[in-house]
Order: sequence, then structure tokens, then C-alpha cells
Amino acid sequence: MNRYIIVGAGAAGTEAAAAVLERDVEARVDLFNAEPDLPYYRPQLTKIIDDLSPPRPIKPKSFFSTPGLHFHPETTVKSIDTLEKRIFTAGKIYPYDKLIFCCGADALLPAIQNPGNARLFSIRTFSDVQRLHVAAKSRKTAAVIGGGPLGLEIAESLTRLGLRVTVYETFTRILGRQTDGEAALFITEFLKSNGISFSVGAQFTVTAPHCIAPYGELPRPADVIIVSAGIKPRIRLAAEAGIKTNRGILVDDRMQTSAPDVYAAGDCCERENGALCGMWSLAGDQGRTAAANATGNSESFTPKAGKLMMTLFGKIVLSLGRPEAQGENGSARTFLKKSNGSYLRIFTDGQKCTGLIFLGPPNEAAAAVSVFGRAVSVGSAAPVEGFQ
Repeated sequence: MNRYIIVGAGAAGTEAAAAVLERDVEARVDLFNAEPDLPYYRPQLTKIIDDLSPPRPIKPKSFFSTPGLHFHPETTVKSIDTLEKRIFTAGKIYPYDKLIFCCGADALLPAIQNPGNARLFSIRTFSDVQRLHVAAKSRKTAAVIGGGPLGLEIAESLTRLGLRVTVYETFTRILGRQTDGEAALFITEFLKSNGISFSVGAQFTVTAPHCIAPYGELPRPADVIIVSAGIKPRIRLAAEAGIKTNRGILVDDRMQTSAPDVYAAGDCCERENGALCGMWSLAGDQGRTAAANATGNSESFTPKAGKLMMTLFGKIVLSLGRPEAQGENGSARTFLKKSNGSYLRIFTDGQKCTGLIFLGPPNEAAAAVSVFGRAVSVGSAAPVEGFQ
């Protein structure tokens, strides 16, 4: 019997556990989760701040009764001994043959004066959502630091709670990794029409009590401040065990760390090219890759093409390919649908669509997705009916 320990039960950890059990029928898998609940779908957290609807589970409850799987909720791994191949919790020692770090990340916080501020929040767990909900429902204004997908979802949720929300983004546009300048401006205007304000392209500081101060401007008060500006991988356990780390736990394309029989996947790891994970779907893929190699196979992790699909104020925001890297070379064209204001921007390599951005109702999203990869040129007619 091979003994596998997985530290962390998010997307990477649960997918790693499932993959190990599929590949090694005699495995014993110990899956440790610092939270008391069954693992849940974390990308949902930023959407439920207003109504506190429970996040859906990653796996059905029956999964955690799978033969060979031993689930340890509300259990924190304190330290690891890679020489003796064992891990330590508060009261027990567990030996392992293979270890997979899937311990996630914390929110990356900007330089903040008085970081103990009770009205400063980040969203990593359902309890974070509950705390923010209680604090926000009796307040009037909110500042969201970060104009990426999660920051915009937080802004929408707080707007539905009745707060006046301003999004602060130091980059020159929102959705900097998913859009080019033109598309970002169109989406910004759409969000403004739904009551969200923006401060984009300027550095700022957070000052006590509860103020955002863009450089060169007077501080702007905010009743609650929410940070959604990236991740800080949890590397302490690995670093203290002598495993190589940088921003994250360093891994090769097999998700192998510098220690024998130790792997890492998801938000805690950093690949050889310096890339962090930061995406739920990629974390699951990395967990499965780590499991494959831990069970004696040989697989390499290959990241998928970028994809964003989210709903904001009833409309779908969709980004496929890498439009943020293509918008400056002249190979882009915008189409609008006059009847309802839907927006479609396509990017081509001269022969086919290599990227696209869409904003519109859900019933038009499938037609937009179908354009990706199709033969299309910038000078051709609109690739979706009704757009001009």
C-alpha cells in the first residue's frame, strides 16, 4: 500500500486525491483541510456576498467516503520532515510515501497603514464572505482594490447590497489580463451605468481610518475596503522543510519540487518560468498532473489557452485566447449589436480568430464562443448574426 498525503483541499487538492485513487487502487490518501467544511467552489465566493447563499461543494459528500480516502477537516499541518517522510499536525504524526502540497494562497495585500483595520477585508474563505456581509450591510460606501474578475464581482455584490462602490486599479485598465484597451473601456462604461465608479491607472495608499489616497489627491473615505489584487502563495511549510521556494513553491513541468517524492499544485506553486497559478481550472489540472507523477506515471502540465466567462449585472463577459497581447498589432475589429448594445471584439492572425471579447446577454454567448478558432479576417463581415 502506498501512502499519499495531500495538504490542502481546494481545487488542486481534491482533484489530486481523486486522480490518485483512480490510478492506484491500493492507495491510502490522507487529505487535510484547514477549514471545518467539505471543500467548496471558491470562485463562487465573490458572487454571494450580498445573499450568503452557500457555495456549492467541489465533490459530492459521498466522495469523501471513497475507500482509501481519509479526510481530515479542520486539521492544520504544522511541519514536514522530508528526510523521514512524515508530517506533523497538532496531535499526530503521519508517514507518507508521496506528498503533494495544495495549500493555496493568501490575498496579496498592498502597503497599508494600520493593516489591523477591522474594516479591511479579503475574500479567500466562506467565513471571509460572512464577515464582509455583516460589516457591509450597515454601511454606505466601499472601496475595492483590484479591477480583475474577482474584484469586479465583489463590486457587483456590494452594489446589490446598496453600497456606493469605487474600484481602484493601478494598471491602465480593468481586466488587464483578459482585455485590450478598447474592450476594457467598453466594459468600464457598462459597469459605470450600473453604479460602479472607477479610479484607474494611478498609484494609491490605504490610510487610517478607512481611506484610499490616490497619489496627488485628497484621501477618499470608504466604510469598508476589500482587497482583490492577486495572491501570495503559502510557502512556509515547504520553505521550513528545506524545499526550494521563490514567490511560490518551485516545481518543474511534472509538478515535482526540489525534494524527492514531494509535489506541489495550485496557488501555492510557482513553475520554472516564474508563473503562478491563480486560476481555479488550472489548479485542478495541476493537481491531476501531480497525482499522475506521484503514482508512477510521467505527465507534464500544459496550461490551457486563457478563458474568462463571468456574469456581471445579468450580462456575460467572455474573453478567449490572449486578447490583451493582441490588441496593439492592428489585427482586431469591433462589432456592435444595435438592438441591445451587445459587444464583440475579435482578434485574428490573418486567417482565423485567435482571441475574442464579448459582452452581452447569456443567450448570445454560445454564438460568440463559436467564432473562436474559425476562419475569419478583420475585413470580413460580422461573424455573428445581428452584429455590425
